[in-house]
Amino acid sequence: MRELDVVLQHYLEQHYPQAPAVERLAFEALLDQEDPRLLAYLMGRELPDDPEQANVIARLTRTGP
Repeated sequence: MRELDVVLQHYLEQHYPQAPAVERLAFEALLDQEDPRLLAYLMGRELPDDPEQANVIARLTRTGP
């Protein structure tokens, strides 16, 4: 899904390099999710069970592309 790629790429370029290790690991774990689940997270229809992944989703929805 192209829209997801744009949001994830923006985070990867702008935030990932300086993110703490725990946040980088949470982001990497999110990449293992299926696109429909990631979209549900980003649309606020679901939240990840993992609090660190939920923090990454919150950052993604705050900053956007």
